[in-house]
Amino acid sequence: GTIPSLAWPIMAVSLVYGFYVAIWEPFNNYPLKRTSYLTSLADALFIMFWIIATGMANSPFFLLWYISIIAIAQRFTFVATVVTSIIYAVTYIVIVRSDIGYITSADMFLRVLYIPIVGVLAAFFSREFETQVEDKLRAKADRKSDVGDDSGGGGGEDTAPDNAENASVGTAPPAGS
Repeated sequence: GTIPSLAWPIMAVSLVYGFYVAIWEPFNNYPLKRTSYLTSLADALFIMFWIIATGMANSPFFLLWYISIIAIAQRFTFVATVVTSIIYAVTYIVIVRSDIGYITSADMFLRVLYIPIVGVLAAFFSREFETQVEDKLRAKADRKSDVGDDSGGGGGEDTAPDNAENASVGTAPPAGS
């Protein structure tokens, strides 16, 4: 069953914590890596206690592990994401196995298995997105430097339209072209 005496304090503390992070932005005031580790740890603890308070093995909030691991993948390396996925999976197993409620082994297996799967996929997509953004920025910088070199030292400003950003996909060229 649920534990309302635990759920209400978790909601209150997490609300205060959420406002603190949103308003005071500790990631702008402290070293980013340390802040990321602390917020990730806090998120994991809130999820763990929330699952315990809302029914342990029967809690519908096990999906929060997946959301959290996606956020981890956005902030950390591939290895850190995989390690965190494993920690989350083991934590969830401990929570479920300590519950006297009933959950089938197949249900638990799937719930736990999806934590590292989501972690690996999120880490992969995060790195791929990062690579694509870096490639586009590098290409744009190269175009700007090429235009600056061709203009005879005219300040290096890119006055040509950026066809990759301004072109509409699937449109025909203007009539008479």
